[in-house]
Amino acid sequence: MLGNMYQRLGDEHSASPSSAGPFRSTWGRGIYSDSGFASNSHAEGGQVGTDLWANGNWRTGAYTGYLTGGSGNSTSYLGAYATWKDASGLYVDGVLQGGRRRYGDSSLAVSVEVGKPFALSQDWSVEPQAQLAYQDHGSGWTGRLGGRVKGDFITGAGRLQPYVSMNVYDNNTDAETVASSTRWGAAVGATLSLTSATKLYGEVGALRNVAGDSIAKSSIQGSLGMKTHW
Repeated sequence: MLGNMYQRLGDEHSASPSSAGPFRSTWGRGIYSDSGFASNSHAEGGQVGTDLWANGNWRTGAYTGYLTGGSGNSTSYLGAYATWKDASGLYVDGVLQGGRRRYGDSSLAVSVEVGKPFALSQDWSVEPQAQLAYQDHGSGWTGRLGGRVKGDFITGAGRLQPYVSMNVYDNNTDAETVASSTRWGAAVGATLSLTSATKLYGEVGALRNVAGDSIAKSSIQGSLGMKTHW
């Protein structure tokens, strides 16, 4: 559920959220993952949120969501986010999230993410990214280092912003029997502007252990969302 900023919100046209005025967004997305355990465990759910305040380079909001596992156990989430982004595209995104399982135990997660795009040509850019997240329910500290290559094109269906991302994840946890401490991930995604105020966005990716004879060899994750500006 925590994910990253682009999985949560998709892309914007402009480098700065304030360049077209302090608009706010309401958004929602569906989520699916298959963890690749021997039991073929999977999870599916949804997440909806809205910006509560936007002014200049800042944007803050809140969301709620749920995930249901293959065993039928479900978790409900409530989170808040704050994003700062300047005219160059440099951004810092912070998320605080609480979760509660159906059978009563709770979880807390926090994430800080930073990235900046650099133009390769008129239509393409590369964006290095780094993220540090903490989850107190099994995952511990997770660091992500990587980035993406993104395009920006006008098509007959609307403005299309496709991307390919590559990342390395390092997990500092004692749960080494469940997943290797180091994983790599690859994903493809896009944001399509249906109108000037409505966008469709999604991503499909895979995670795989770099080393170690763990139960979870790989996992597949995907999400599809829509947002509107107001």
